[in-house]
Amino acid sequence: MEYILYIVFTVLFIWLILNIYMYLFGYKHAFNFYHSNDIPSNFGIDMNYKFLTSSSYDADVLLWYKKPKAGKPTIVYFHGRSDSLGWRSSRYNEYIKKGYGVVASSYFYNGSKNKKPVEKIIISDGHHILNWVVSELRIKKKDIVLYGESFGCAVASKIASSNDKCRGLVMEVPFYNMYRMFVIGAKKIIGFFYYIFPVIKIFVGYEFDNAKNLKKVNIPVLIGGAQKDAVTPFNHSVELYEVANTPKKHITFKDRRHMELYDTKDWVNEVCDFAEKGLGKIKKQKKII
Repeated sequence: MEYILYIVFTVLFIWLILNIYMYLFGYKHAFNFYHSNDIPSNFGIDMNYKFLTSSSYDADVLLWYKKPKAGKPTIVYFHGRSDSLGWRSSRYNEYIKKGYGVVASSYFYNGSKNKKPVEKIIISDGHHILNWVVSELRIKKKDIVLYGESFGCAVASKIASSNDKCRGLVMEVPFYNMYRMFVIGAKKIIGFFYYIFPVIKIFVGYEFDNAKNLKKVNIPVLIGGAQKDAVTPFNHSVELYEVANTPKKHITFKDRRHMELYDTKDWVNEVCDFAEKGLGKIKKQKKII
């Protein structure tokens, strides 16, 4: 009996230590601290840049921006957890060439491993950026499309949940919520032992809950999922489509992996059509490319 109790307490102790470690240091595995203070001209793209003071008060958020041509919408773009604004310059340029406005931001923790990503600050900065676009660039919310890429979907969907006047929400390869992504990561690292030492939600430390956010979003939603995605499982985008309010549209890219939606013009064309016309009379639609 004592031997059995010893095993049980040992397992519980290891499980607790692993979850505490995840709570304290899991963010170092979940976030990329790539320095993103890039200047647009270094990437040959016609955009301006500006540093906004973050809600954390001791950091700046880097913005790249280009005002739209008359009558064209503006895309406010929240990128994923990896790489920089410069890495995505070709994406921004696709929309600029069509006369769209583009505002793309870094996150306050970019460039420093000493700044732990804080969900409240990231979301607050997102609202601050939207307000800056409205007040400083003089762009009305009805002309703004909120765009989330991978991790950025959680920022864009949260902002959209309290901004019903925006034109629409685009979600590129989104995840369901951060807890489920931590579970996926834990299974990759410890394999079978995950079922002995499972991740407990309270220890994740982050919500970044697209599903929860989408239930409160009352503007048109466009979701793109990559069927061969090995980072954010394809089924997450399908589940989010089911959760979202109408009008909504889901596009399946059957031969694409994570971050490959721009390999052809199909996704750009879909985003532009959505930005220009919304979803029209469509209430809900699934499409395969």
